[in-house]
Amino acid sequence: MSTKYSATIAEILTSSKERTGVIWSLQESRDLNVNLVQFTEGEGVGDHVNDEVDVLLVGVSGSGEVRINGTLH
Repeated sequence: MSTKYSATIAEILTSSKERTGVIWSLQESRDLNVNLVQFTEGEGVGDHVNDEVDVLLVGVSGSGEVRINGTLH
């Protein structure tokens, strides 16, 4: 039996204080990898390729840029 819970992104971010990096991960799924990652200004994810799963980036606040196949977005 799995335990169900809910929290808003704002609640998770508030509870994380000034921590950076992965501050929350979905633990209950083998098919979906979900992480909430918090960066300070100028930080981010370095170049990498993920051949195992698709990657979806969602900006919650602030601004950023992502390069996909050489194209800056």
